[in-house]
Formats: sequence, structure tokens, C-alpha cells
Amino acid sequence: MANITIGELNKSVDYWTTFNSMIKDHKPFKVIDGLDWGKKTVTINADDPRWKKIKTPDDLSAAFQGTGKKNRSVVLPVYTGAYGTSAETDIILTHLHKDNIKQTTRAKYNLGNVAEGILAAAMAARFEKKDKDITVTDLAAMIHRCINAKTVNHIELTFKSKNFIPPGYKGGAVPDDDVILFIKLAKADLDFFCSKKPTEVTTRARMYKSCCHYCNGNEISTLATECYTNLMYDNIKIEADGNSNQKGTKVDIKLHINDDIEFPISGSRGEKMDITQVSLKRSVGQFGQTGGWDLDKQTFFWSQLMNRDPAGDQTVVNNWAKALKKGEIEQQRCIHAVQVAYDWAFKQIKKDVKGPSAADFFGRLDRGINFFATKGEKNVKIVELAGDVSIVYDFSRLGALLEGGQLELEVKMSSSATTNFKSYQMPDKPIIQLLDKNASGDDSKRSLINLRLKFEAAANKGNGYFRNLVEKGPRLKNYLSLNV
Repeated sequence: MANITIGELNKSVDYWTTFNSMIKDHKPFKVIDGLDWGKKTVTINADDPRWKKIKTPDDLSAAFQGTGKKNRSVVLPVYTGAYGTSAETDIILTHLHKDNIKQTTRAKYNLGNVAEGILAAAMAARFEKKDKDITVTDLAAMIHRCINAKTVNHIELTFKSKNFIPPGYKGGAVPDDDVILFIKLAKADLDFFCSKKPTEVTTRARMYKSCCHYCNGNEISTLATECYTNLMYDNIKIEADGNSNQKGTKVDIKLHINDDIEFPISGSRGEKMDITQVSLKRSVGQFGQTGGWDLDKQTFFWSQLMNRDPAGDQTVVNNWAKALKKGEIEQQRCIHAVQVAYDWAFKQIKKDVKGPSAADFFGRLDRGINFFATKGEKNVKIVELAGDVSIVYDFSRLGALLEGGQLELEVKMSSSATTNFKSYQMPDKPIIQLLDKNASGDDSKRSLINLRLKFEAAANKGNGYFRNLVEKGPRLKNYLSLNV
């Protein structure tokens, strides 16, 4: 992508540092092509009082959130002429060119991928301490051990963890448990995970509290304590392999105990505890997607989501053909056509939510959302690292909440602005919002799930790329989050 986004600023500490330095030093930012502005550069107003609240890229969204059609955008105050003396105007963050912050000195890394290694290391530290909570100091020490164990493309660390032997125990010998930690990431991500550069260590450390929070939560604490007190040998394997089978699985971090993802609980009558296989998210709403725009892709997306096929509706097919004649370039025509499918889906969902077949629809929606969240894999839960805490989403709860009436849906159609492409003005992209009917506040706060089209302009080269996204809204955690 040719533009600056919150995601890009989150991915690289170098990007974020450069972005802040340019603002502080009143340096001009190049704008993307196609804005039809007289000036090709702007200077961001560093004296705006809202900058005092900004510590991370995610803070930008809250402090500089736009209004109206720009309510999903970050809108920054800028000068198009001399700093502080020319008239002030606004610019959307994504209208700033990525070349402003782009670094050429090192390969690009992804902090979301780095977080997988950090959380895996935190799990290893927790199983070493068994019945005791871990601290950020414990996690930092485990990462230091990982750095020392690093090979060219992975980390493998194996160590013993002592078991509890009660006073007066007369049974057979209980060997120490084995903990095996395996981390394999893309080279740039692994290099950042192992970096000793102070600025990068600081960035990495911002994720330590949330990772410790997850590992000190109920599930990992219970498993670690059981392994400590069950008077038997356990083989505990933690694996973060960001390089293998990324399209075939939702699991980012595997935790297996004795080669199983279930674990017997002491004192119970044969009961076993499910071991969560982590699908990790770091300040990202998206949890599912279908790439592409054409009618076959729309058929796949909506069939998976709610078992309905837009191509089976002749009106959709006719309107799709008409939409493909609108616009000057292919990318405009694609958005017009996809709008037809989203309009159809909106009407279907709105009708089904309140209709006599609502229970059937809720079942289909439940299966669809769970497909995009977990791909039907056993024990998969989404874990989000959010500031200093972790949030665990259990999508298996969704169906019962909908069918039981505890969660009432309101459906709205909205749109988001599209950045100009090769100087052509682009149509707005469709969004279907599933809102919590009983929640207060504006739509952004009531949002449960968003279904939306995204267009990535690929640096204005080639044809660009379309994706249909399934995103969680802020209200979803009120219903699906677990007390970890």
C-alpha cells in the first residue's frame, strides 16, 4: 500500500518513530497522488493539544476520529503552506504517502507476528513457575534465554520443570516435567524478537503485561498448577510457528500437554479440560476474510457466512451486469458491482433477523461466524492483546446468545470512503453493521460485527486488491469474552 495506516504504524517501531519525528520537527509530508490538491505536501499541526494524549498508533484513532462519512478515519490537522501562518485544514491519515516513513535499512517486520513469539515465551515461563504468577521480569528473562538459543531461522528451548511432592508421599518417583518451547517466525520478525536495540526492546516490552495477563488467567494457571501437583510426568510443548500452513489453520500458538489438547483434572470423575489453541490478534478487528471481488468470491463469502448465494438471485445477476458498466476504470466498476451483493445481503439479513425463520438464520450465522473465526478447528479461541490486558473470545457462545434472545441484533448499511486510485475518484465501499440493539451510544460503540469491503491500492501499481472482511466490533467482548 502507498499510504500510511494505523496498521502500518503498528507494524514497525521505525515507522512510528519517523512519523512522530516528522510531526515534532514540522517536516512536510508528501500526499498520495489523485487528491487534486494544489500542494503535494502538508505539515501536520504539532501544536494541537490532542497530541499530548498520543503514545501509540492506536491512540490516533481515538484522539483524531473523524465525523460523518469520515467516522472510520483518522483526520489530522495540517497546514498546506508555511507552518503556523497559513490556513489550517484537515487530511485523512491514509492520504499521506507511505514513502514519508518508509525505511530501507532493514526488512519490514510485523509486530503481530512478533507477539506470537512473546506469548509463547510467556506460556513457557508460566509452566516453569507452575503454581505462581509470572511477572514482566520473568518474561524478559525467558526471552533472554530464547535469544541465546536462537539459530538461523528458529528458537528451540527445552528445560525441566520440577513437580510438587507432598510431605510424607510414599508413591513412586515422579520425574520432572519437560517444557519444550519452539518459535519459528519470518526472518525479520525473529530478528526483532531477538533484538537488543534499546528502542526495539522497549517496543517489544509494551506487550509483556498483556501476555503475562493471559498466562496468569484461569486456564493457563489451572493447567500449570495441575502439571505441578498431579504426581506424574507431563510433556508440555508450546509452538509458535508463523511460517507454516498459515492459510490452512487459524492457530498461531499451539499448546499440547502429553501430545493432547485436552488435559485430565485431578479429583474429577474422568473430566478433561480443553486446552485453548490460540489465534492471536494484536489491536486488529479482522478475524476472517475472503479475497477478491467477483461474483464467485461473493458467492463463497456469503455462502460461508449465512448459507445464502447471491448468484442464485436473478435480480442480483442482472444488477451486477449493469453495475459493471458504471465507472471509468475497472476498480470503480468492481466496487459498484460488489455494492449490489452487499445490498442483497443487507436485505436478506434484515429480513431474517425479524422474520419467522430467525432461529434458522441465527444458526446459519453462528456457523458462518465460527467458520471465519476458527475454521472449525477444535479448541481454537481468539486471544487479543489489548494494552496491558488480554481478551479471550469464545465464539462457540454466539449461537446460544442469539437463539436465546440475550443478544438482539440491529442491522445497518453504511459505507467508508475509498482513497483515490491513479487520480480517479473511487466510490465509497459498503459496510454491513451488526449492532447490539440494547446497547447505548453511537453505532461505533454498539458494533458487534462488521462485514465490509476493503480495497488495497498496491502503491497505485497494478490493479489493486479487494478483500471482504469479517471484523469484531468493541461490543462483541461484552458477550463472547472469557475471564482468562
